[in-house]
Parts: sequence; structure tokens; C-alpha cells
Amino acid sequence: MKYLNLITLLLLWSCNDRPTIRPISKTEAIYPLSIVQSGLESKYDKTKWYLYCIYCDDTCKFTRETGIKKTAPFSSMELKFDTVTQYNDTIEISFNFYYQDSIKCDASTIRNSVASGAGFKKGSDSIYYFTSTSTMQRFWTNDPYSRFVNPLQPDMIRYLKAKKLQLHPWFYAEAQKRGIVD
Repeated sequence: MKYLNLITLLLLWSCNDRPTIRPISKTEAIYPLSIVQSGLESKYDKTKWYLYCIYCDDTCKFTRETGIKKTAPFSSMELKFDTVTQYNDTIEISFNFYYQDSIKCDASTIRNSVASGAGFKKGSDSIYYFTSTSTMQRFWTNDPYSRFVNPLQPDMIRYLKAKKLQLHPWFYAEAQKRGIVD
């Protein structure tokens, strides 16, 4: 009986000593923790939106080494968060496109040259430059007709409206939220 009381007491004590698990907020469920902790949600969304818009009607061309013979539009692919890097006066947020949620589309798997992220001056929501994993790691253009400057080009808007059912769900939801597609 003495041991039974001791075992019962130990079981009750161990149940009460468990750490409490903090519930995940809606923001943390949508954004990576490093983005939430740094307060970079709007820059995260802007970078992801721009990358989808820039490449929406471009087709991913895989290298022979992958063995993938199909092509796929970037607008239908998953765009996964890669890193956030903070420098003295700038912040870079990087993503990668993924084919069928598993094959990373980078210089080793595709023949396209694709921007992978954006850089922001601290304290500003404007994109300062774009990043790439290719030899030209940071770049910018001032061409007002470039999607890097203005992603909502008329041809891009037509493409979104025509292919709305083929867009990646995040991209489609953002296009709806921005009033581009219904």
C-alpha cells in the first residue's frame, strides 16, 4: 500500500510538471517564425507576390539531369520561404520555387534564370533590389515596363484572369485580395 501511494503521488506530480504549450497564433501559422519575430510579414508578402507576378507566365525548363520532361508554369508552383538575412541597413527575404512540392527550382535543376528574393532598406516597404542565386546575386532595373518595377503589367493581368484556376492557391488568393481576379 505504501508503494501504491508513492507511485500515485509521483504520477500526479509528473502530470502537473509538464510545460504548457503556447497556442500558435494565426500569424505564426501563415508566416515562418523568423518573419513573425522580426515583424516582416508585409515584406514577406510583397516579395512572394512580386516573384509570382514576375514569373507567372514563364515556364520552368528543367535540366536533362532531373529527368523531368514536363514543363510547368511558375504560377502553379509552390514558392517556399528560404531565408531572411538582416544586414546593417538592408533586409533580404529569399524564396524558391518547387516543382510538385519536392524539387527545388534553382541553377542545378532548371535552365531558367530566376530571381529568388528581394532586398529592402530597413524602415522602408519598397523593394530596393532583387536577389538571385546565379552569378548576378543582386540586381535592379529602372525600366517602368519591367515587372521588377511594376509587376501589374497588362499582359500579366490578362494571364492571371485567363489562367486563374491553374494558379497556386496562395497566388490566386492574393490576386483575389488585390481585386485582379474574381
